[in-house]
Amino acid sequence: MNEVNLSDANTLRKQLEDQSAASRKAEDGASKDQEALSLRRELHSGDEGLGIIQKFAVSLLLQNSLEDLVWDIARNAGNLLGFEDCVVYLRDGQSLIQMAAYGIKNPDAREILNPIRIEIGSGITGNVAMTKVGENIPDTENDSRYIFDEFSGRSELTVPILFEGETIGVLDSEASKKNFYTDSDLQLFQSLANVASPRISAAIRERELIAARKELLSHKQELELRVRERTQQLSETVSALRQRDSRLQQTQDELKNERDSLKQILESIHDGIMAVNHEGTIQMVSRSAMEILENPICRKGGSVFDLFQQTTLGPSLFAADGSLQEGSGKTELRMPDGNEKLIRFKVKSTFTKTSSEPTHVISIQDITRQSYLEAEAEKAQRLDSLGILAGGIAHDFNNQLAAVSGLVSAAKFTEGEPQEELLDLAEHACMRSKKLTDQLLTLSKSGSPVVRPCSVVETMKDAQLVANAGSSVECKLFAAEDIPRIEADPGQIMQVFENILINAQQAMAGQGRIQIIIEPKSVDGNAMVQISIEDDGPGIEKSDLAKIFDPYFSTKSKGHGLGLTTSFAIIQRHGGQIHVESEPEQGTTFRILLPATSSLPINSGKPDVASKEMGLRILILDDDDLVRKSVATLITMMGHQVVATAEGNETIREYVAASAKTPKPFDIVFLDLTIVGGLGGLETMKRIRKLDDKVPIVVMSGYFGDPVISKYREYGFDDYLKKPFNERLIREMLERVCARKNPD
Repeated sequence: MNEVNLSDANTLRKQLEDQSAASRKAEDGASKDQEALSLRRELHSGDEGLGIIQKFAVSLLLQNSLEDLVWDIARNAGNLLGFEDCVVYLRDGQSLIQMAAYGIKNPDAREILNPIRIEIGSGITGNVAMTKVGENIPDTENDSRYIFDEFSGRSELTVPILFEGETIGVLDSEASKKNFYTDSDLQLFQSLANVASPRISAAIRERELIAARKELLSHKQELELRVRERTQQLSETVSALRQRDSRLQQTQDELKNERDSLKQILESIHDGIMAVNHEGTIQMVSRSAMEILENPICRKGGSVFDLFQQTTLGPSLFAADGSLQEGSGKTELRMPDGNEKLIRFKVKSTFTKTSSEPTHVISIQDITRQSYLEAEAEKAQRLDSLGILAGGIAHDFNNQLAAVSGLVSAAKFTEGEPQEELLDLAEHACMRSKKLTDQLLTLSKSGSPVVRPCSVVETMKDAQLVANAGSSVECKLFAAEDIPRIEADPGQIMQVFENILINAQQAMAGQGRIQIIIEPKSVDGNAMVQISIEDDGPGIEKSDLAKIFDPYFSTKSKGHGLGLTTSFAIIQRHGGQIHVESEPEQGTTFRILLPATSSLPINSGKPDVASKEMGLRILILDDDDLVRKSVATLITMMGHQVVATAEGNETIREYVAASAKTPKPFDIVFLDLTIVGGLGGLETMKRIRKLDDKVPIVVMSGYFGDPVISKYREYGFDDYLKKPFNERLIREMLERVCARKNPD
C-alpha cells in the first residue's frame, strides 16, 4: 500500500512540473508579444510617429501614375508601421475595389489577379467607407461584419481615405493575432490616409483627364476625317453636276429643233392612230388602227362620224354642233364575226403653222384582253384575301379548340359513365370543328402538308371507317400487292378520301355501291400510286363537271361546298393529280395519282412503346394561358410530370435550372411555334440544342403556313402536334418519339 501511494505522489509531482513549464513558456511568448507591442507603440508615438508620416509623405512624391501610387502606398504604409499586410481600396460607384496589396496577401507580384469588390456598407471595410470613421477590431471572430478570405486575420484595422469630406477609398490592414493594433496605430494609420488622400485624388483626376483628352482627340480625328471625306464628296458632286449640266444643255439644243414636230405625235401615239380634219374626214390611219377596228370605213377618206355613230362614244368625242372635241372614252364594238371588242379612244387637237383649223389625232387601243386580265386579277385578289382571312380565323379557332379538347380529354379521367359519354360527344364535336379549320387552312395556302412515309391502303381503310359509319352503302376495297408507300401528310390524304366517299354516299342517298381500287402506276417514268373511287350514283351533268372543284360549288342540299375544293388543293400540294369522270345516270369515278416512295414508316413496328414510357418529365412552352393549362393538365393525367412555361426565355431558364440538378432534366420538350411578343419555338429549340442535343423536341402550332411545320425535321424538330389535339394524338406522337429514342 505504501509503494502505491509513493508512485501516485511521483506522478502528481511530474504533472505539476510539466504544467509549470508550459505556463512559463506561455508567459515568455506573451512577454515577447507585449514587448513588440510596446516597441511599436513607442515607435508610433511622438517624434517617431511624425517621422513615419514625413517619410510616407515624401514617398508619395516619387510616383506619377495612379497604379504606381497605390502600390507604393500599400508597401510603404505596411513597412513603416510594421504591419503584416496593407491593402488599398478605391471607390468605384457604390462599391470598393481592391487596387493594391502588400505583405501576406500579395508577397511577390505587383498584380491582383482577382481583385476583391466590396459594396459600400458591407463588411467592416464597407462600413468604414459609409460612416467615414476608422475602426480597430481587436477580435474579428466576435465581429459578424468580418468577411473571411484565404488570410482570415484575427484582428483588423481600417480607416477611410477622405477628400473634401467624401470617401474616395479605404486603407485596411489585418493581423494574424488578436489585439494586434493599438489606438495609436489607428491614429497613425488615419494620418497616413489623410496625407495620401490629396495625392490619390489628384492621380484619379489626372487619369480621368488623360482619358478625356484621348477621347476628345479621337473624336477630333474622326470629325476631321469625316469633314475631309464630305468635302471630297461635295467636290465630286459639284464636278458631276457641272458635267451633267453641260451634257443637258447640249441635249436640249439638239432636241429643240425636233420638239415642235414630234411633241403632238409622242403624246397621242398608242396602238392605233388616225388623223382627222375639222370636217371629220380621215386623213391618215395606221395599219394597227385598221386591224383593231376591222371596219371598211376605217380608211383614208372615210368619215369618222359614220365610223362611231353606232357607239356610246358620242357624248365623249362629239360636241353639240357635231364637231370632234378633245376627250377620251371606252366603247364596245361588234366585229364582223359577231364578237365584241372593248376599245379605248383618246382625241387630241393640234394646230399647224399652215392652217388655222385644228387637226384631231385619235389614238385607239384594244383593251379587251387587258380588261379580262384585270377582272381576273381582281377576282384572284379577292380569293387571296378570303384565304388570308380564313387562315387567320382557323389559327385562332384551332388555339381555342386545343384548349377545349385538352380539358375535355383531361376530364375523361374522372369517374362516372354518364359524364364520360357526354365528354366523348363534346370531344367528337371539337374534332369535327377541327376538320373545318383544316379545310380553311388548306384553302388559305397555309395548310402545307407535314409529310412522312405512309401507307395509302391503311389511310384509305381509316377513311372508310369514318365515312361509312352508320351508312348502308356497300363499299369494297381492292388493293394490288406490294403497293409502294407515299411521302404524304396522312391526315390531309385521309381528309381527301373521306370527302370523296361522303360525297358519293350523299349523291346515292344512302343506297348503292362504292368500289375502291388502289394500284401502282407509272406516269412519264415516275412511280405513282393510283386510287380510283367509283360509285354507281346519278352522275354529274356536263355543265357542272368543270365546276365541282370551285369553292362553295355544290349540287347537294347538305354541305358547305368546300370538300372537293380542299381535296384538289391537298393533292396539288402533294405533287399529285386528281381527275373526275362522269356521265348522267352512269355514276362517277375519281382518279387520284400520288408520287410513290420506297421509305418505311417512321414508327414501323413500334406501336406500343409509349405505353411503357410512363412517368416522363415533359417541358411545355405555350403563351396562351388556357392552352398551356389544358395541355399540362391532360399530360399530367396521362401519368407524366409537366413543367409549363409561357415564353421562350422562361423555358430556357427552367431547362438550365433542371440541368443543374440532374444530367437528364427532361425526357421531351413541347414548343409552340409562335409566341406573341416573346421568344418563339424555333429560336428556343436552337438554344436548348446548345444545352442538350439529345432531348426530343416537338413543335406545336395551329397555323401551318410556316415551313417549319411542314418541314419540321429540316429545322431541327423531332416531331409535331397540330392544334387542336387530344389524348390519343398526344399518345401517338409519344409512340413515334419513343420508338425512335428506343429502337430496340
